[in-house]
Amino acid sequence: MENSSLRPVARQANLTIEELPTELVVYDHLRNSMHCLNRSTSFVWRLCDGQTTIEQIGARLPEVDLPAHLDIVRQALKTLDKAHLLVGKPQFAESGLPTRRQLVHRLGLAAGSAAALLPAIASATAPTPTMAKSGDKDKKPKKPKKNGQDD
Repeated sequence: MENSSLRPVARQANLTIEELPTELVVYDHLRNSMHCLNRSTSFVWRLCDGQTTIEQIGARLPEVDLPAHLDIVRQALKTLDKAHLLVGKPQFAESGLPTRRQLVHRLGLAAGSAAALLPAIASATAPTPTMAKSGDKDKKPKKPKKNGQDD
């Protein structure tokens, strides 16, 4: 049974957040990574205020065209935790958490709509200035060698 007092908290420090029409882009300054949260994941993340229980979050899922199902919230929290977008570690049983495929089947969603509806985050690591630097700008490029010629 879930801990009904679980009230997840979204991390806000050291983040730049950009809201787009159908998703939320979050840049994590501590990890130099960028995360694109789909509509359902950003909805859950915004409700992680430390006051709202996971059951209350689940009850509000129909606002984003999803069934009020606790496994959807748990899936979103697992995804948000992996992206380091929560404060602390949410304490819920991951052992019984279905895979996305199982969740699609369990909820009777069409495979095409599931990709857009179920919680998902696309993440990428941004290069630091040191990583982005490539070579010395003052060096002249070497001329290509012609076949049979040596320097």
